[in-house]
Amino acid sequence: MIYYLLLVELFFFVFTGYIIVRKKELSVIYLPVLFFSRSLFIPSTRAILWYMILAGIMGYLYYRNKGTLRHNPYAILLSIYFTVLLFFSSDPSGVRANYTASVVFFLSIPLIYNIYKMYGRSFIESEIYKMCLIILLLFISNTVLATLTGYTGGGQMYRGVTGIWYGHLSAADFNIIPVALFFLLYKLSKKYSTSDILIAIVSFGLVVLSMRRSIMVAAIVSAGIFALMLLFQRNISNFIITTFTLGMFIIITLVSSDVLNKFWERYEARGLHEREFVSTEEGRFIEYELVYSDIFIHKRYSPITGYELFNSSGNYGGGVHKLRSLHSDITVIIHGSGLLGLFLYLLMTFKSFKDSFMSALNVSDLLILLFCAAALIIFSLTGRFTMADHMITTFLVLLLPMSNRGTV
Repeated sequence: MIYYLLLVELFFFVFTGYIIVRKKELSVIYLPVLFFSRSLFIPSTRAILWYMILAGIMGYLYYRNKGTLRHNPYAILLSIYFTVLLFFSSDPSGVRANYTASVVFFLSIPLIYNIYKMYGRSFIESEIYKMCLIILLLFISNTVLATLTGYTGGGQMYRGVTGIWYGHLSAADFNIIPVALFFLLYKLSKKYSTSDILIAIVSFGLVVLSMRRSIMVAAIVSAGIFALMLLFQRNISNFIITTFTLGMFIIITLVSSDVLNKFWERYEARGLHEREFVSTEEGRFIEYELVYSDIFIHKRYSPITGYELFNSSGNYGGGVHKLRSLHSDITVIIHGSGLLGLFLYLLMTFKSFKDSFMSALNVSDLLILLFCAAALIIFSLTGRFTMADHMITTFLVLLLPMSNRGTV
């Protein structure tokens, strides 16, 4: 496993140079690969080098994409606002990683607008497909090798019901997989590919075995919308082949293993039968009430600017949850940047959906918007908007109808 991780780290640096030299302004499409691949290993270099790489890439991209700022000004304002708040942080080094990832995500949105106006739909789809394929292949290879070697990455990430290990991946690192999976399925709805469907099936299976509820739900939604795309396209032959292949894979897996019994054992061990996906007893849903009380009842911090950027651990609800940090995106944004930050974030998101909707040409485009809306809702409740890889990928997919106006 150690040799694989060294290869991934080498791949990270080589790929960084490759996208800058060869892809130029299209490098923004491949940023998720850099973020995701870096989550697979413990870097041998200092974090400052990573931040310098990101700063250099973003500066280079904005240099090559002049006039980009006008496309989604709310994203730019949000980046500036977060930068100002960083100067008032009591622990700038402690929040630097989340700040950097979130600002790179915000700044990526206007860049996506710009390249989608420059390039045609088929070309953009091809580039996103390559990016998603790399993500899924990294995910599969990492999981398979970690499982074969029993490598846990020094942590105790959720062991799947059949003994699956995920190396260094944990929690929100999984968020990008259902989004990459959805785009792979979207491409399958246009053209059947045996290799792609095998990659999709294996990725889907590994996501389910992670026992991460939000990721499982997002993956199921991606598969459901894929089926709708095939039906609306009246692509019956592709629908039959794909569902038959998936069905046979599931049947063979169930018959040849003890997966159902192990699944139920794991289900009971984690107490999932007592925990609803949306439950008032879940800490992440109590967060909303606590943050509301902090702002409007106890007036513990400013409703306009919040408490402090990415510093919620022990600093909300009068410390009722001790050092547990806020989990839901909305509460994290309000606590860290106040209602002003939330307002800018919502405007940035709503503008992206509106512009994409106005550019939609067919039912498939509308189904793309439906998936992205579902994914953002799911991960806003349970995930992290500071995971730049899945957020950038989501907006790459969301804004895809904008490339209908592309000229190249």
